Amino acid sequence: MSGKNSIIATLLALMLTLGIAQADSLKTQLEQIIHAQSITIKNLHLVQDGPPLRLSGTPDQQLKRLLSDYNFVQLFNNQGDIEKIIITSIKRYDNTPPPAVVEKPKTDASYAIKTTRSGSHHLVKAELSGPYGTKLKANMLIDTGATTLVLPASLQSALGFTDRNLQPGFSETANGRVEIMQGKLKSVVIGKAQADNVDVSFIADDKLQSSGLLGMSFLGRFQMTFDDARNQIILKPY
Repeated sequence: MSGKNSIIATLLALMLTLGIAQADSLKTQLEQIIHAQSITIKNLHLVQDGPPLRLSGTPDQQLKRLLSDYNFVQLFNNQGDIEKIIITSIKRYDNTPPPAVVEKPKTDASYAIKTTRSGSHHLVKAELSGPYGTKLKANMLIDTGATTLVLPASLQSALGFTDRNLQPGFSETANGRVEIMQGKLKSVVIGKAQADNVDVSFIADDKLQSSGLLGMSFLGRFQMTFDDARNQIILKPY
């Protein structure tokens, strides 16, 4: 635990003891912790309010407890402190098996992946595998704001997609509502990090300002750290 987290954990415990940080709901508890740690949180509206929980441990452990019913991604700074949390969805408690993540035998495996820069953005080389195993390499722009991996429609047939394994839909973007075709990639490989059954959205080529977006349907499988100094990202499977 970093020195910052240790100090904040002590302060939070003291505040709770003194009654200063009494929270009347789970969402209020979450807001207090992210405010105390100066964490940016995205999609807080997905959190359903409920009674407050009894919390203990480090701020990181408390956040995981509060968000145990949600899928989320944590972004860390170079000091190892949480910088941003992106809540992607509410967990499904049914018999649907979770998407598989292929990782090294070690539970603490992490993958440092070189990136190229486009302004403040990071691009990575990805190997995409279509529904029938057709492979294609593409440069992908890392976009934590994209719900799924996004590709130009011109790549549908190259990856082996047809009307039988695509579903039409719509997506709300910064430029308005756009038509999409949704499907699943058999796998996505970035460096040595791999995830299977990855949701993908195809949109018209002229609506996409890059060769593709690496969104949360892949990134959400990993704890992700940006290392701007070394032009790399570090992915650690959950």
